[in-house]
Amino acid sequence: MIINKRIIREFKKNFLKYIALMLIVATGLAIIVGLTGSVDSIEVALKDLHHDNNLEDGHFSVAFPLEKSEIKDLEKNRAEIEESFYYDFNWQKDKIIRLVRNRELVNRFYAIEGRLPEKNDEIFLELHFSEKSNLNIGDKIEIADKEYKIVGIGIAPDYTTCLQAISDASPAPDTFGLGTVVEDSIADIEESEDLICTEYNYIFSLSGENDRKEFRKDVKSLEYLTSYVDISDNPRVQQELKEIVSQRNLTLVFGLFFMLIMAYMLAVFTSGHMKNERETIGTFYAMGYKKSELIRHYIRMPIVILIIASILGLIGGYFFIDVVVRQHQAYYDLPMVKSILMPYQYIYSIVITIILGFIFNLIVISRQLSTSPIELLRNRVRCQKMKYGKYKERPFLKIFSKRIIQSNKEGYIALMAGIILSVVLLIYGFCTYESLNAMPADSIAGVIYENQYIFKLPKKDDEYKGQRAMTLSMNSNERISNASIPVQINGLEKGNEFFPFKPSGDGELSVSTATAEKMGWEKGDKVKLTKQPENEVYEFKVGTIVDYTSGMNIFLDMDFLNKKLGYEDGIYNTVYSNEELDLPAEDILSHNKMGDLESASKGYIDAMKGTVNSMVSGSIILYVLILYLMLKIVIEREAYNISLIKIMGYSDAEVSRLYFWNSLIIFIISLAIGFPLGRVIMDYVMPMTIATMPVNVRVLISPKYIGIMLLIMGTTYLIIGFIIRHKLKKVPYTVVLKSRE
Repeated sequence: MIINKRIIREFKKNFLKYIALMLIVATGLAIIVGLTGSVDSIEVALKDLHHDNNLEDGHFSVAFPLEKSEIKDLEKNRAEIEESFYYDFNWQKDKIIRLVRNRELVNRFYAIEGRLPEKNDEIFLELHFSEKSNLNIGDKIEIADKEYKIVGIGIAPDYTTCLQAISDASPAPDTFGLGTVVEDSIADIEESEDLICTEYNYIFSLSGENDRKEFRKDVKSLEYLTSYVDISDNPRVQQELKEIVSQRNLTLVFGLFFMLIMAYMLAVFTSGHMKNERETIGTFYAMGYKKSELIRHYIRMPIVILIIASILGLIGGYFFIDVVVRQHQAYYDLPMVKSILMPYQYIYSIVITIILGFIFNLIVISRQLSTSPIELLRNRVRCQKMKYGKYKERPFLKIFSKRIIQSNKEGYIALMAGIILSVVLLIYGFCTYESLNAMPADSIAGVIYENQYIFKLPKKDDEYKGQRAMTLSMNSNERISNASIPVQINGLEKGNEFFPFKPSGDGELSVSTATAEKMGWEKGDKVKLTKQPENEVYEFKVGTIVDYTSGMNIFLDMDFLNKKLGYEDGIYNTVYSNEELDLPAEDILSHNKMGDLESASKGYIDAMKGTVNSMVSGSIILYVLILYLMLKIVIEREAYNISLIKIMGYSDAEVSRLYFWNSLIIFIISLAIGFPLGRVIMDYVMPMTIATMPVNVRVLISPKYIGIMLLIMGTTYLIIGFIIRHKLKKVPYTVVLKSRE
């Protein structure tokens, strides 16, 4: 149609407004595509790593090495079993290096730099530990009085989340790292005094998934089995995948709300534009154009805007993927990750965006074109009827102010939705930042011991100094995702000096506040805990909630716990001490230090800073663009009324105050809704984000950060309000005269 030539002219005329609309949509979509695309890219990279390096189907540990005949009996042509013994050594006093021999069949190491060791004096180190320790290829490192040359740096497929103990909440690369050497090197140093503990670990690869049940049954029949973990239950492998999948699902839900708001805002813009073109539309009708033809004409521009914005958002999101991936790589051990976009992202960011925009704009355009041609030509506006009786005693400007809000309710609703969206996003960013910053302090709050030693097998003697306990890891289902989470159950002996509370002897649980919040337990609840590797289920009653925020801990009387599990009286497997004890390495399953808890939390914070900063920056940009654009649209739609009250003798200052106070009311209402709504959403989103991690994060947003947000948003509002005031002054008196016949 000839009238379509107007589109280019219209775009040039409202260039800044259309660019602002494009930026809003493109920025939001870029964040959504970047976050979801990073998850897909990491998933693909990890799957390739697992396949190429033959990830285990599971592993198990025993108190003593198995005989070759025992290994063959377990294999039975259905599995390949390979030794993967762990040797933990003290290094530089405050760090631990876990050495494992270079594996050939299962869990082969992946070199990011250099190569795997080939000689007796060569070593390959885990990526993040080497970075934190400032170790590079070619450097020399001394372990157990033996010097090694670093020939490679990389990752292990079974340690993509490099946890020292499988029950740990997060990696601690400042204090723990993994290394591999040739088998002969292990023999040289396994008698060293620096050896803290040895774990006789075996990894297996099954011939088929159907063999798992029988294989598990045979392994669990071993007399000295200390642990059995299927690959699906291994947090060193699954924690990263579960966390990012949860984040992707939340991002997609948020993205849908964002696209609905953007489609509505664009429809409001289209409605305002068509109201300014009422006479032109009437002329088109007079020239013989049909309603369907005018719909196609006026819907072209918003659809073109959405097409361009969605493509720009997709492109921007593709480049943002690398930014998000780097944040994950700073925390997890990931291979080289190639940015990819899945087909659903093209559909989600382009097709769905355009469809929603088309529907909203079609409704608005059809409604505008339903007015009779004669009313359009005469520019007669159907005003909403107002009952003025109760306003008779009020000043004219107050009555007129109410009329402005009613006649522009679509614009103000869009403005309110945009501000609320921005507030929620800002709260997400600041709340995440503050909540994560509290993790290090929470991880050591109430912890008054310096060392925790867990033995491979229970003990019944009194030769060790310190406080005794029976410590077990049991699983229970988390309240939101129903995911199975490891919980540490601590049987404390009477008079334990390292915990400021006394569990009752009647079998009721004393549950830490962190565990109660994470699992959704309350006093009086009956909870089920599953003991591994036997897969035995025990039921307990929650007796008290104790103020203890370190880890996922529950407490019982040690004598009662031993009786419940069928152990002898006086049996224990854990010693707490303020001093480091000289214990036989072959007896120790793990040695945990209080400093390690804080270090692990700080590592997670460092990894998340970039993502949080991106979220806050993106939220501020969206807020500025939305606020400016919607206020500008309201002023343009009100050009007639602004001109009218100027003719009536009101000054520019009075007119400015009128529209300023209207928008200020909407601004305050939006904040009043946005802040409580954002807090409610965070109370749900934060637990969902970490649902599969064995850690509880308190949802915090202090007055300090609320004040910062108010300062940012208030200052921005005043600056944009000042700009809009200048636009009000430029509205001429002649607008009213031009609209009369």
